[in-house]
Amino acid sequence: MRADCIGAYGTSWASTPNLDALAARGVRFDRHYVNSPQCVPSRCSYLTGVYPRESGILSNDYDKSDSVWPIQPTLPMLFAEAGYRVANVGKSHTPNPEIWPTNHAFTYFRDEATPLRLGDGFNEADHEVIHRAPGCVIISGRYPVPLQAPQERTPATHLTDVAIDWLNTSTTANEPFFLRASYLWPHTPVLAPREFYDLHDPEDMPIPDGVREPVPEYLAWMRSDQNTSGLTEREIRRSWATYHGLVSHVDHQIGRLLNFLKQQQMVQNTVIVFSSDHGCMLGEHGLWHKGVFYEEAVRVPMIINAPTRLPGGRVISQLTEMVDFAPTLFDLADISKPASMSGRSLLPVVAGKTPGKTAVFGEIRFRRFSPYRVWVRTETHAMDVTWIPRGDDLASGHATDGCLFDLERDITQRHNLFDDPAHMATQQKMTNLLRQWFEHHPVRGDVRPSIGATLCTKISDNNGLGDTL
Repeated sequence: MRADCIGAYGTSWASTPNLDALAARGVRFDRHYVNSPQCVPSRCSYLTGVYPRESGILSNDYDKSDSVWPIQPTLPMLFAEAGYRVANVGKSHTPNPEIWPTNHAFTYFRDEATPLRLGDGFNEADHEVIHRAPGCVIISGRYPVPLQAPQERTPATHLTDVAIDWLNTSTTANEPFFLRASYLWPHTPVLAPREFYDLHDPEDMPIPDGVREPVPEYLAWMRSDQNTSGLTEREIRRSWATYHGLVSHVDHQIGRLLNFLKQQQMVQNTVIVFSSDHGCMLGEHGLWHKGVFYEEAVRVPMIINAPTRLPGGRVISQLTEMVDFAPTLFDLADISKPASMSGRSLLPVVAGKTPGKTAVFGEIRFRRFSPYRVWVRTETHAMDVTWIPRGDDLASGHATDGCLFDLERDITQRHNLFDDPAHMATQQKMTNLLRQWFEHHPVRGDVRPSIGATLCTKISDNNGLGDTL
C-alpha cells in the first residue's frame, strides 16, 4: 500500500476514515521508507530490525529449502520470550522455518482468484478483469464471490473474522498479546468487491501522464519485464479506481478490528500500528508494481497509536525507515532491543529528544541473477545505482547505471541528474553515504552476481515467472 492512497497523508482518491482517525489519535510518520521495495526482503527486514543484506534475504525468490533464515532474533520470537501470546493472521511470506508461534497463514481463496487468473467457473468478462498484459497479473476487476458464499465475504473479510476470533478466544485480560493482521490487498490480484469496485468513477482518476522518459538499463529492464505498453487510458483509469476502492475495503476491515477492541474496552492499553511492506507503481514512469526505488514504491504509511505512551495528532516529518519498526515496538513494550538490530527506536524522535535520520537506505536483487541495486535518500535527494563490489568488499566497490533526483525541485522524479556534470558533487556525496553504510553493516546475503540486464530479461521471459513470486 502506497502512503499517498490514505487520506491522512494528503490528497487521496480512496476513502479511509478508519486509518485517518487512527492517525488523528496517534502519530503519523510522513516520510517513512521500506528498506527493500519487494515483499520478502522487506518483511524480513522489519521483523529483524536489520537491512536485507544483514538478514541474508535480498529477493522474493530466495530458496526456502536451503534457507539460513532467521540468523537474527525476530520480532515475534522476542515478544513470545517476554511472555506475550503471539500470532500472525494472514500473509506470512518469509522463508522457512516459520517464525510465528501461532500462524493462521492465509492469502486468498485459490478457487476464486489468484494473482494471474480467476478460478474455474468464473468468466473474466463478467467481472471486468484487466491484466497488466496478456497472461500476467490482474490489476483490476470485481471480486468473484461463489453463489454459496455470503456476498460480502472476501479474503480480507475472512482474515478479519479470524483475527477477531483469535482475539476473542486466545487472549485474556491478564495476558499481553502480539497480533499481526497481515492483509494481502491492495496487492494483486486487484479485485474489489462490488460495493468498493463501484466506489470511484474511473473518469475522476488522475492517471499518470504516460511520459516514458529515458531511464538507466536497470529500469529499462523493469519496464520490459512489467510490459504495460498495451494498456489503454480507459484500462489505466479503471485500474486506479479499483486499486483505491480496494484500499477502502481494507480500511473498512481495519475499522472492524478497531471496533472490536473498543467493544472489549481494550483500546486504551493496546498499541496499534499500521504500515505496509512496500508501495506500488501505478503506471508512473511506465512501471506497474514494485522492485524500484521511486517514491511511490518505497514510501509507505506508518501510523502508531499508543494512547498511554504517545501524543495524539503528531506528525513526524523527519526521515524514518523500516529497520526502526521492531526497535520501536520493543521500546513501547519495555523489552530490551537486541544488539544485533541495526534500527533504533523512534520514540525519542517523537519526543523531540533525538533528531531524525539524515539518510535512509534500501537494497534489492529483484531476482537471484539480477544486479545488486542500492538506494540512499536524504532530505533533498535520492539516488539508486547498480553497485559493483570489489570481491567481498562492498565499501570499495563502485556505482554504475544510476538515477539521481533532486526531490525539492523534481518531486515526480523525471529528471535524472546522475550523469550531469553540474551534479557530480551531489553524486559523490550520495556515493560516500553508501560507502559509510556498507562499512557499518556487514554482508550476510550474496550481493555479488554482477550479471547484466540482458540475462535478467531472458530469465524474466520464463512464462511470467516474476508474476508468480
